[in-house]
Amino acid sequence: MELSLPQSFITTITQTFGEDGRCWLDQLPTQLHHVTAEYNLTLGEPYMLSYNYVTRAAQADGTPVVLKLGVPREECQREITALRLYNGQSVAKLLAADVDNGVLLLETVTPGTPIFDLAEQDDEQATRIAAEILTQLWRPLPPDHNLRPLSCWSHGLQRLRQHFDGGTGPFPADLVTRAEAMFAQDAQSRTPPMLLHGDLHHWNILAAPQGSWLAIDPKGLAGSPMYDLGPWLMNPTNHLMHYSDVQRRLQRRVAVFAEFFGKDRAEIIEWGIAHVMLSVWWTYEDGGDGWEWAFDYAHLLTN
Repeated sequence: MELSLPQSFITTITQTFGEDGRCWLDQLPTQLHHVTAEYNLTLGEPYMLSYNYVTRAAQADGTPVVLKLGVPREECQREITALRLYNGQSVAKLLAADVDNGVLLLETVTPGTPIFDLAEQDDEQATRIAAEILTQLWRPLPPDHNLRPLSCWSHGLQRLRQHFDGGTGPFPADLVTRAEAMFAQDAQSRTPPMLLHGDLHHWNILAAPQGSWLAIDPKGLAGSPMYDLGPWLMNPTNHLMHYSDVQRRLQRRVAVFAEFFGKDRAEIIEWGIAHVMLSVWWTYEDGGDGWEWAFDYAHLLTN
């Protein structure tokens, strides 16, 4: 099977996964051939590619589905676990999965328009929808779950300190310290951790039938629900800082979340800072560029 992949996708996979990523890319055409035969699929056009190969497909009876292939690592396994726990409630339903090979077959969300489009017109309404979805996604975890605790997820900040010999390098020390404090607070909490989405942003909520919305691409984390507000606050990353009213948008998002969840605005802001600092470190760690904007965002969030 011939497969033409965007150079940006190849670069992302190799930078993120190293030799494992290169091997996975080499084997991807063969894997696609086997998977389409196993599930009796006809492949369509791929979606915009980032960290996984995601494509439109159709089952033998013509039912549209989404085929997602990823480097078979822990993150892929956690996504499958989370999707099984959600069982199609407020998320696109998992139809089949091969954990060992990083294969997911998912229902197609129709019309599938990302909530980004709504947020462009009415950011506050989109934020309220995101809040409603989060309340449906947060749920108690079974005792035998294998999801990553948020405390482990945040170890990136320890690597940041190690990388800069105990300092913070180009990362503002006050923001790193505040992020570390929030993750330490979560680790010390006696409140049972909840199942979190982990990455609910403006392209991971899609329009579904009858005016409803569904989430996609859960990371599958276990921790404080308030961490899940961070990805929404800092997105859409390619557009946020270009809005002329960016600070007003951020203030209204925080206010909506504070009202909706009955939380203090200061706590929401601190979780937003915690997420953005961890996220920007991951970008730096993976060799990406353009991460400096996040410091401006974090300072706007605190004012």
